[in-house]
Amino acid sequence: MEKAIEAVNSGNLVIMAGAGVSMDAPTSLPSWFGFNDKVLDALCQRIERYIEKPGWLAEIRQSVSFRRDKVGVFSPDYQAQIMAEECGEKYFEVLQALDSSQTNVTHLAIAKLAKAGKLKAVVTTNFDRLVEQALEAAGVEFDVFFDQKGYELLLEKPSEKLPIIKIHGTAEVALSMVDTLQQRLLGRGDALNSALEKLLKENYWLYAGFSAADLDHDLNYLGLLAAAEASPGFTFLSYPGSELSYGASQLMEAYGEKAVQKEALLEAFFTNLLKEAKLDLPTLSKNSSKENIQLKIENWANSLHPFEAINIATGLFEAAGEENAAFKLCHKTWKTWRLADDCKGPHYARYQLNYGKLCLDAGELTYEETPQNLLRPVVFFPEALANFALFNLWLGQYEQFIIHMQAALPKLEETPEKLADAHLIMMRYCDIYCHWKLGLSMALDTVEAMEKAGHQPRLAKALAMATLFAGRLQDLEQAKEYAELGMEIAQRLGDEKTLALLQMNLGQVLRDTEPKLAWLEFGRARKLMYKNHMRTLIPGLEIEMGATAAALEFYDESNDLFRKVDSEIDDFPVWLPRFSMTLADVHLNGNNLDDARRHLRNGLEYAIKLENKIAAELCKHALEQL
Repeated sequence: MEKAIEAVNSGNLVIMAGAGVSMDAPTSLPSWFGFNDKVLDALCQRIERYIEKPGWLAEIRQSVSFRRDKVGVFSPDYQAQIMAEECGEKYFEVLQALDSSQTNVTHLAIAKLAKAGKLKAVVTTNFDRLVEQALEAAGVEFDVFFDQKGYELLLEKPSEKLPIIKIHGTAEVALSMVDTLQQRLLGRGDALNSALEKLLKENYWLYAGFSAADLDHDLNYLGLLAAAEASPGFTFLSYPGSELSYGASQLMEAYGEKAVQKEALLEAFFTNLLKEAKLDLPTLSKNSSKENIQLKIENWANSLHPFEAINIATGLFEAAGEENAAFKLCHKTWKTWRLADDCKGPHYARYQLNYGKLCLDAGELTYEETPQNLLRPVVFFPEALANFALFNLWLGQYEQFIIHMQAALPKLEETPEKLADAHLIMMRYCDIYCHWKLGLSMALDTVEAMEKAGHQPRLAKALAMATLFAGRLQDLEQAKEYAELGMEIAQRLGDEKTLALLQMNLGQVLRDTEPKLAWLEFGRARKLMYKNHMRTLIPGLEIEMGATAAALEFYDESNDLFRKVDSEIDDFPVWLPRFSMTLADVHLNGNNLDDARRHLRNGLEYAIKLENKIAAELCKHALEQL
C-alpha cells in the first residue's frame, strides 16, 4: 500500500484495470470464463429449441467446460477464435452484452483519484465503459483510445486530458474488440506498445482485477516485462487466497524488488487508498439494478441463423475433442431437423462444408452425401473444392485430385489460413506420392505464414507435417524439434486430432532408430485417432505400427495389424502401394524373398494404377535388386 500511496501523492500513478474491476457488486459482470460459459449455454439452448430436443446437448456442454476448467486446455480465447471463425463479425456482437451501466466502488474510486489529479492514465483490458461513466459523473475530462488510429494519435500527441487506453477495444465499437487467441497473439501494434512503454518507464503502476493470463501465451505482451529495468515498479492486487497465474509470476520475477504483491478485495483496497489520500469515499446510487447479462447473450444467440448456431457448436465440439458429438449433431440435423426455409445461404453452405469434412475425416467415402456436401458449398466457400480434391485422393483418383486442387488453389489466396488448409491437403499428397522435399518446403512455408498470422492450431498442424517430411529426409534431430514445438501447442489447446497427427509422425521419425519409443507414440496416436474418427489416416498409422511391431519381434501384434489393414484398405486404395512395400520390407527382413517379391509386384501394380510414379520406381528398383 505504501508505494501505491506515494504514487498517488506524487500524481504519477497508472491504474491497469482488468476484468475483476467490473466483477464486484453491484456491477457483477461475469469473469472471462463465466461469460464464456453463458455464451455456450445460450448457443446450446438455441440449437435445442430449433431441433425440439431440450437438454440434448447438456452432457457435451459440460464436457467442454470440464476440459477447460479441470484439464486445463481449450481456453476461452481459443473458444472465441473457433466461434469467430464460424460466424465472423457476428461473434463480436455478443461481447457488447458486457456494456453495463452499473458502476461499483472501484470505478467510482478511480474517478475520485482522477478528479483530484492523482492519475496519469487508466489502462484497461475491459470492453465495458464503466470507468468512462464514473469519470463523466465526476466531471473529469478524458480521451478514450481503443484502436490503431487512436493509439497512433496518442503516441504522436499525448492527451491533455486523462487518457483511457482500452487495449482490447471497446463495447461501443464491436469490431474494435480483441477476444480471440489469434488476435492476442498478433498483438496490438507498435503504436500502443510505444505509448505504454512511456507510461511504464515514467510511472508507478497499480494492477487491479488483472490476472496477467495474457502473458501465459506471450511473455512479450504489451512490453510489460521488457520495461522492468526502467520502470519505477508496481503493486499487483490479487484476490485473497488465490494463486498467481504463470504470467503474473513472471511479471513479479522480472521486476524483482520493485514489484509488490498484495492480497486484497478491490473495494476495501480502493477505499483505504482514498482515505490515505484524504479523499472523500464514493457513494453508490441507491437505485442501482443488476444488468441481465444472460438475457443479452440469449438475445444474441436467438438472433443467429439456426445453422449459424449449429456451425459454431460443431466447431467448438470438434476442437474440444468431442468429435463424435460434432458428427452426431451434423448427421442428425441432416437426417431429421432441416427446415426448408433454412436450407439456403452462406450459413447453410458452411454447415454442408463442416458436415462434409467430418464425413471425410471419418472415412465415410461411400456415403453419397460426403462428396455432395463438399461440392455444394463451393460458391460461398472455395475451400470446399480443396476438400473434394482430398476426397478423390483417398479414393486413389489421382487425376481428379490434381484437377480439383489446381482449380482450388488460386481461389484460396485471399487469406493465409485458407491457403494453409489447402497446402496441408497438398502435403498429404506429397507424403503418399513421395514428394518429400516439396512437402517439407511447403510445410515450412506454412509454419512461417501461420506464425505471422498468429494462428496456433494451423501452426501445430504445419509443424506435424514438417516433422514427417524432415524425418523422411533423415533430418531426425530437426524433425524432433518440430514435433516438440507442435506438441506444446496442441497440448495447450487440447487439440487431440493434431496431437494424434504429431504422435504418428514422430513415431515414423523414430521407427528405424528408436523402435520402442516409436511403438509408444504410435499407440498414443492410435487411441486418439479412433476416439476422433480419423479413419482415413488410420491405415497409414497401422501400416507403420505393423512394421514397427515386426522389428520389435511382436509378431502376433504385427500380424493382427496387417490383417486389419488388409481387411479395410480397399476403402482407401491410395494406401495400397505403401502397404505392399511395407509388407515386402518386413518379409525381406525375415529373409522371405518369395513373399517380398510378391508384395513388390503387387505394389508396382497398385502404384502404376494410382499413377504413383515414385512408388512404382521404388518397387521396380527393389525387384531388380532381388
